[in-house]
Amino acid sequence: MPTIRSLTVITGATGGIGSAIARRLASETAGLLLHGNTNAAALAGLSEELGARPCTADLSTADGRDALFSAFEDWAETCPDAESVSFVFAAGADLMTPAMKSLPFEERARRAAELDLFAPVILARRFADWRARRRRGRGVNDAVLFFSWDGAFRGMEGETAQIYALAKGGLAAFAQSLAQDLAGKVRVLTISPGWIATAWGKKAGAAANQRVSRESLSGRWGTPEEAADLAAFLLSDQARYLNAVNIPLNGGFSHRECREKQNQFGSSRVEKKSAGPQANHPPPSPAVRLKTGGLSALPAAAEITKTSTTCLWWSGFQTGRRAVRPRRPDPCPTYSRVS
Repeated sequence: MPTIRSLTVITGATGGIGSAIARRLASETAGLLLHGNTNAAALAGLSEELGARPCTADLSTADGRDALFSAFEDWAETCPDAESVSFVFAAGADLMTPAMKSLPFEERARRAAELDLFAPVILARRFADWRARRRRGRGVNDAVLFFSWDGAFRGMEGETAQIYALAKGGLAAFAQSLAQDLAGKVRVLTISPGWIATAWGKKAGAAANQRVSRESLSGRWGTPEEAADLAAFLLSDQARYLNAVNIPLNGGFSHRECREKQNQFGSSRVEKKSAGPQANHPPPSPAVRLKTGGLSALPAAAEITKTSTTCLWWSGFQTGRRAVRPRRPDPCPTYSRVS
């Protein structure tokens, strides 16, 4: 039996990305502890196939997190000479099932936050504490790998996107701060997948496929195996100088659709302008209007003193029917704050 060079815990190992990572790492003589929850049969089969240790637990609960970490501690005691120890957090709430989509927004958001955000945050912190107590200088390539979402900071329409942004965006931001505290001890890494052909992606219809072809510069879905290849590299010795990184795995995001929408918006404004002299102007700001001879309804937080009549540079100010924009940045602002 080959010597185990690394110990790796993979949560969500029965999912598309999690199982692909497990198979990829098993080929590199890594000892694996595979976590699953709702599909015990798949977890048992995968663990037997790869010679890994299984652990069934609901990570959205404190008892489930305790069960997984206890299994990890017991396993790690049997391999004290492992060169590296890593946690891969691939578990996540499936928001696209009919049962989940039928729930109110608040309940869907709560479940996603518990599994996609709080569970990896709590377990990563426990792993950091464990390493400080038990390894102390041993292991030069210990790592934590999170899975976020490439749309968390770019934004996407829809209720499901709002929930993913809440959970996955928070996780990516947490990873950056955790990396500062664990510098020189544990590397903290994040992968933000885009359109990956997991079980949901394989069942997606024509509309989803068309959107993928528009939004990815590669013009196609990514595969779980490609996510596994990236994860294996990030956990390897070849990536020891990588830390506090968030890598989008989306084939390159295309901004062409955004430009097309901007062009369409511009065309609609031209068409509206022909309808009349006031058709293209927004309504006056209810808070501030520039009137002939002075300002009225000023913000309570500040006063404005007039210094010239060239232009006004204040976010949200409008003069009569249209917003005032400076022609050049140099001569503006022409009204300044005074205390």
